[in-house]
Amino acid sequence: GDGYSYQSVQARIAVAKGGLMGSGPGNSTQRNFLPHPYSDFIYAIVIEEYGLGGGAFIMLLYAVILFRVGVIGRKSMRKEVLNDRGMPDIFPALLVVGLGLTIVLQAMINMGVCVGLLPVTGQTLPLVSMGGTSLLFTSAAFGVILSIAHTFSPEGEKEESERLEEELNDLKTVKRPAVALEIQEARSHGDLSENAEYTEAKNEEARINGRIMDIEQILRVAELADQHGISMTEVSLAWLLQKVTAPVVGATKLHH
Repeated sequence: GDGYSYQSVQARIAVAKGGLMGSGPGNSTQRNFLPHPYSDFIYAIVIEEYGLGGGAFIMLLYAVILFRVGVIGRKSMRKEVLNDRGMPDIFPALLVVGLGLTIVLQAMINMGVCVGLLPVTGQTLPLVSMGGTSLLFTSAAFGVILSIAHTFSPEGEKEESERLEEELNDLKTVKRPAVALEIQEARSHGDLSENAEYTEAKNEEARINGRIMDIEQILRVAELADQHGISMTEVSLAWLLQKVTAPVVGATKLHH
């Protein structure tokens, strides 16, 4: 029985020795008895050296991470952006919240083990425990979260608008004229019903025109949002429909 709970007992001793103020940085004695004091039980050593204040500060940092993940997830949910099934695209929000909860829950489990609330699981404390693989995957998760946060930030929206404008200009000035020329050459070859090149060119022309319409609609939404002083992340589908259809309704009333 004693051997089975040795790690948990030594971790609780470290927490008890820390008290409110702790023994000071580098003055831990339990690190000489506690297995893996640099990874699985680092939180117990933090409390021993920095006291309950240091332990609470670590918990506060993870609470801030959880809060910021929720903010990023909310901003990345755009009701006017639909997926292939015609439903709001919530994948970025789910990805951010999933990665953030994984990091925070792992931290909560590690801290629970160190203070004796949970059985020993071998979970490291993200960004604190020693370990190359853990740090690698945690950093990758934060990289994905920050990438999504930048995409839905004002700077990211500006970069996306510039990219769409460049793509729109390329479609209108380069690709669409080239396809029109291919269609004209295919028509000069006679029967169009059996001309595979003509059919392929017409399909490409339809794809290009559809992409142009999509880009123009997105840029129009961005322009409307900018005119009303709001971010694209705050645009709702109801607001967009109201702003787009208002001029049409007004013109109809004047006509009648």
